[in-house]
Amino acid sequence: MKERDHIKDLLEQVQSAGREYHESIPGSRSRLLRLLARTRREIEGSAAYLWRVRMEVNYSRNSVNLKVDLMFPIGGNLVRQLRGPGGLSQFPDGPENVTPFRATYGPMSMFEYFEQDLEHKSAFDSYMAGRASWGRRQWFDIVDIEQGVMLGCRKDRDAVFAVHVGGGKGLDLTNFRNRYPDCPGRCVLQELPKTLESVQPVPESVELMPHDFFTAQPIQGACLNLLNAMLHDWSEGRCRKILHRTAQAMEPGYSRLFIQEMISKEMGESFRGAALDILMFMVPEEQSGHCLHTRNS
Repeated sequence: MKERDHIKDLLEQVQSAGREYHESIPGSRSRLLRLLARTRREIEGSAAYLWRVRMEVNYSRNSVNLKVDLMFPIGGNLVRQLRGPGGLSQFPDGPENVTPFRATYGPMSMFEYFEQDLEHKSAFDSYMAGRASWGRRQWFDIVDIEQGVMLGCRKDRDAVFAVHVGGGKGLDLTNFRNRYPDCPGRCVLQELPKTLESVQPVPESVELMPHDFFTAQPIQGACLNLLNAMLHDWSEGRCRKILHRTAQAMEPGYSRLFIQEMISKEMGESFRGAALDILMFMVPEEQSGHCLHTRNS
């Protein structure tokens, strides 16, 4: 009975999401979405499909904005680029190579592009914030907070309990504060100024700090340093620089580093994992869990 009620609830949310799509998206785009939805349902199965749609209800407009407006042109350009004389790479090692994003949108990385296209920048930030509602395990579901980190952290008012580097709109830290309202110390969200400007309302008990993670970390001696779902956007060299900046600010024997990422499998990868790997190949400036580097000889 409970399972039947659960499916009924999912179906009602799917219908609600469908009405939202229909009202907010021109007819030609909705036709594309119908094909994609049916394809995904066939691959993932009905139960997984319904669950996924429920997770996307809260940020469907941003998802469509990114996937249809931004991603489709990149995907449509891949075959032509692969047939050309040059090559496509997430991290070009010569002038003959180019990233799929730059091949479509010109000599800019995705993040440089967002600086000029604030509509897509806003959609990207909201989309990434919405991913926290997908039901994925958050960092404080994995880390032992009450019997581990919290016991050893400093209790004075100025001490920083957690600094979330590149933490988007701060939903992770907000959810953490809601779960552990009595946790001592400060929680600091670090992001680029453009992203912080879009954080409304400002989360309670979370401090906002503009920061470029390739520069020196201004928060010294935080108990917990969080790098969640952001290293995959950068090459090994740049990841080393981010980690070096973080390590410089950590206090030996006290500070901890928590990294949360999805690792792609070379064999036996799920459909979703394989699709995300190709998405990471198309969009970020550099590399994901493993690279797809191809060049015509």
